[in-house]
Amino acid sequence: MEYKIKHLDKLLKLGIPKDKFTLIQSALFPIMNIRQNGDLDFILESSLVPIYKEKILKIKGLNIKINNNNYKQFGCTGDDDLIKNYSMDINGFRFCYFKFYNRILRNRSFRVRREKKKKYGFCDYEKLKIFFDSNKHLQYPFTNIPINTWGNLTFPM
Repeated sequence: MEYKIKHLDKLLKLGIPKDKFTLIQSALFPIMNIRQNGDLDFILESSLVPIYKEKILKIKGLNIKINNNNYKQFGCTGDDDLIKNYSMDINGFRFCYFKFYNRILRNRSFRVRREKKKKYGFCDYEKLKIFFDSNKHLQYPFTNIPINTWGNLTFPM
C-alpha cells in the first residue's frame, strides 16, 4: 500500500512513528482507486510539531496541516483528537475519517471541480460515486471501517 501513496516515503524517512500522524484529504484516493494524490496532506501529533515542522516544510510534496478548522467538526476538538479518535487504520497507516474530506469536497465551488476535471480528465465526484455505488467501501481494505465515518455517500456532478 505504501507505494500507492505519493510522497509517503518522504514522510516515513523522517522517522515519525505511524501512530503519531494521520493522512488526510486525497491521501486516501490512491487506496480507493480514485486518483493519485498530488501532495501528501497530513496532521502530526501536536507534541511533535516543534520537532519536525521546519524539516517538513523543506520537503517538496509534504503538506502539514496544523489546527485546521476543517477538522474541528463532528465532535473533533483538535489535531491530537483527530489522530486518536477520528482516524481509521488501514494496513498500519492512519487515515482521517473520510467524512471530513467529503465535507471539504462538497464545500468547493463548481469552478474548482471543473478545473480538477480538466487536470485529471474526470471529476473526483464521478469516481467517488462509482466507488460508493459499487460498495467498494465495504470491501478490503475498508471492511472494518464503520459506515458513519464516510459521511454523505451521494455525490453531485
